[in-house]
Amino acid sequence: HDYQNFRESYYSYFEHVADQMLIFIDDQPLLLNHYPILTYPKQYRTKEVIQLHGHVHSSNKMTETDNYRYALHSLKQYDVGVDNNDYYPVSYSEIINNINERIKNYSLIDRLKQVYYCYKWVFTKS
Repeated sequence: HDYQNFRESYYSYFEHVADQMLIFIDDQPLLLNHYPILTYPKQYRTKEVIQLHGHVHSSNKMTETDNYRYALHSLKQYDVGVDNNDYYPVSYSEIINNINERIKNYSLIDRLKQVYYCYKWVFTKS
């Protein structure tokens, strides 16, 4: 649905349009992609790449049934879509603070719950 809605006339508003880009801010590698990717280069290195994505139309008010989307989401991935950010732009420092907070509050039990909801959702839909 995404490419069919992106009209040729929109390209004139952008300096560059790409499917994926690797950029650096303050020596931090950031992988930009429209879609969240399960694995990506240098994901588990010392200076891990942070992946910024959209597409999934998540929300910071997600319910348990939404958790299946994030059961396999890396702690270093962030949905920069407007739905997830109360329809406001989000700064680089806000993204980094959010990721650091997620890492600090990481709980294996919570992660296992997410995986449980993922499988529960998948198998009850088939």
